[in-house]
Amino acid sequence: MRQYAPRTGTFSRPKPCHNIKLTYYPVLTWEMLRYQRMKVGVLAAHQRPALESLLRRIKVRPAAKTGISEVVVQSEARRLAAPWFDDPASRPATMKMIETAGYPPNAIEVEAFQLAFPALAPIARLIVSALSVSTGIWRIWRAPRKLMPGRSFEQSREVKPACRALMVAFNY
Repeated sequence: MRQYAPRTGTFSRPKPCHNIKLTYYPVLTWEMLRYQRMKVGVLAAHQRPALESLLRRIKVRPAAKTGISEVVVQSEARRLAAPWFDDPASRPATMKMIETAGYPPNAIEVEAFQLAFPALAPIARLIVSALSVSTGIWRIWRAPRKLMPGRSFEQSREVKPACRALMVAFNY
């Protein structure tokens, strides 16, 4: 692969560090955005179970006190939660019922987060990992460069050891 150099009007081999930076930054950025979308999706998928859990605590009597089975309790909670998702006009009444029971206005989101936490923790670790790799590439790329004897600044930049470390780290 040849790269056009507009200053000199010639084609040359691209610099390895430049390629690593141009290749891995967009990939890592895309991965972090994808992980963020996954987090949003996981939280959205837990909205219904969260509302059912809250309604079970508020409206449906516990199975131990009334003698009904847990399946009946779950189906009753599902029936009570259905209007929230079917008819947006019923949401204010449900929110009022939740707040009247002593829960904060964001109780559904909090409950969804608590239910989704086991799935969210690995995604958060993936985001932190991608961010640390991205930061590491930036630090190596922006590390102070020393002029090598008999070479210009640009030539010294090409052969710096940090560039070799990047090439080894990414099997480039």
